Amino acid sequence: MLPEEAKQGSISVLVIDDDPAIHELMDFYLEGLNWEVLHALRPDAGVSIARATLPGLILLDIKMPETDGFEVLRRLKEHASTRDIPVIFLTSDGNPNQIERALNAGGADYVTKPVQQVELRARICAAARTRRLVELLRVHASIDPLTGLKNRGAFDSSFAATLASCGRTGQPFGLLLLDLDHFKRVNDVHGHLVGDKVVQRVGQSLNASLRESDFAVRYGGEEMLVLMLGTGIDEASVVADRVREMVATLPL
Repeated sequence: MLPEEAKQGSISVLVIDDDPAIHELMDFYLEGLNWEVLHALRPDAGVSIARATLPGLILLDIKMPETDGFEVLRRLKEHASTRDIPVIFLTSDGNPNQIERALNAGGADYVTKPVQQVELRARICAAARTRRLVELLRVHASIDPLTGLKNRGAFDSSFAATLASCGRTGQPFGLLLLDLDHFKRVNDVHGHLVGDKVVQRVGQSLNASLRESDFAVRYGGEEMLVLMLGTGIDEASVVADRVREMVATLPL
């Protein structure tokens, strides 16, 4: 029976080890699963492949003649694209101090040689499951739970990147600041639960009315933002009017 992680979709596993026999063994152990196995016999090649392919998980030997696994992990962690890839160390040294060092260095797990197939699969599945949970948490951390729009923290990061990119390329961008009229009256007369429903409905309608490339944000309370790449003032004004008319006709 396939592990649940193998049923849910393919992941790529990069093996970085100077021993060709280990690579053959990994191919044999992972055969039949919905996983792609990538190979690197040298540490430098392993780092390059990791940056080029962004595998779902890395199996990394600790003892290699050119560079040990700890240095490889350090290089992976210093690069933004590979920083969060789970790394399972392969080690023939079962010394607790060595294992402690591997985990403290940022390794997700370790497997001792000679590698057992059942243990290897179980640890890979556990690491893949943990990564999915972390990615899910990261996504939820950027979403406003009431409206489903991005939250202010996500906007701050995206806006800084947009300013830098547009400063380099000269590409225009539009920024709309939207505020619901008389919203305090809604809360005072009907209560905050109704106010929340109004904000929720407007946010959902706003999200549905924009282009896929637009970045809609709940900035705070009843304030919302829309960041639009490649959009000059004239086009932004047209979008702003369209959004205003959409909100005005909502059956709230």
